Amino acid sequence: MSSRESRFPGLASATALAACYFIHLFHVIRTAVNVPHRDEWQILTEGLRSSVFPLEWLLLPHNEHFIVSTKLLVWSLYLTTGWDARIHLVLNFLLYGILIFAVVKLCLRILPSELSWLAYLSAIFPLSTLNWENHLWAFQTSIHTSLLSTVLAITLLGKIENRISLWSGVALTLFAPLCFSSGYAASLLIGLYLLLRSFQTSQTHSRVELRAAGVLVFTVLAFLALYLSEHRLTGSLTPPTDGRFWLFFTNIISLKCFPYH
Repeated sequence: MSSRESRFPGLASATALAACYFIHLFHVIRTAVNVPHRDEWQILTEGLRSSVFPLEWLLLPHNEHFIVSTKLLVWSLYLTTGWDARIHLVLNFLLYGILIFAVVKLCLRILPSELSWLAYLSAIFPLSTLNWENHLWAFQTSIHTSLLSTVLAITLLGKIENRISLWSGVALTLFAPLCFSSGYAASLLIGLYLLLRSFQTSQTHSRVELRAAGVLVFTVLAFLALYLSEHRLTGSLTPPTDGRFWLFFTNIISLKCFPYH
């Protein structure tokens, strides 16, 4: 097989991925309206209208989540555009594109070159219309920044010989829970990964990774303990102790293969 023929599957699948993304982006731009949607109305508080950096407002939980990244974006847009929800929505989908690109780049580091097409082809599925709510809801920048922080952290933590990359990865891992609550689980798993990897590397790298894992796990657990001590579930939320929580959770994972009542 010639080099041109061997590159064709990767080029074709990358082209298909780009086409799907830009078709979605065009739809988002054409249909965006300058009206807040659902949870976005709850951001319209005094903290948003502050001309001084509103740190207390940024760290105020939104339901069960910290959404620092989304509040930072909304506050910046309020100062510059009066918070044009259309711009926020387009930025959300551009951020989603960066997330997909970061995942593809990470996969390309793992896959052999002849299977590069698989990374591009698999990335088409997150652009399915089943995921329409995340595409058409500007507020989902909270989820996308949390996931992007986690993916970038994993990418940086793979460069074991570079301490700047290592500690940058730790910082991004700690930022993920401040964007969305699922970042807690991701941070703890990454800390466990660093801990296990420290036993398989040289003594010099092992000490650095043990310190990084210790800082990461301790900080996340302390932050989680503080969060749980201060947070109170409202009647509209279903805690994990309720069986309906796990039925809903498995529905999300299985793309609603199980009936939910």
